[in-house]
Amino acid sequence: YPEADLDLPSFFDFATLCTSQVPVGRGGLEDQHHLDINLDFKKPHLQHVYDMLANYRSTMIWTNGKWKIVTDRADTPTRQAFHSGNMIPKRTQVRLGVDPSKPNQCNVDFMNARLGYTRDTVPVVDNQSVIVNNDPIKDFDLSLLGITRESEAIREANYHLRRRRDPRREVTWATG
Repeated sequence: YPEADLDLPSFFDFATLCTSQVPVGRGGLEDQHHLDINLDFKKPHLQHVYDMLANYRSTMIWTNGKWKIVTDRADTPTRQAFHSGNMIPKRTQVRLGVDPSKPNQCNVDFMNARLGYTRDTVPVVDNQSVIVNNDPIKDFDLSLLGITRESEAIREANYHLRRRRDPRREVTWATG
């Protein structure tokens, strides 16, 4: 795409997120995200971009005549003002919920660079549930495209595990 079609600040913000340093877990720091991928199958180019961004809780949207990267990040919450002047009356619903299976293990599958880029599966466990509470294993699978570092795969698995275990509030409404 031509540069004029890109919301460059959003791309710079995303690049800054990717290169931000996070603890490795064994001491030291590393870039938060590192994409190492071989595009060896055919699909539309834009779909490859969406699939890669999904690894980082991000997507690309068309807004104000430009492509913009948006990311689900706790440090940059999305803020929009909704009020009686722009919401349709009696169309708001609030739901509280959690994944009913309340999983306590994520089996994360990725191409491990340390093992010569062979497929590796690492179980990531909620220790409080399994070890302390002695709950039976309730697992789910997560496959990560383009992630080749075990430390990053574990971080992503922990995020998905917390997200499925923590109660969340979902609000839907109509605007007009």
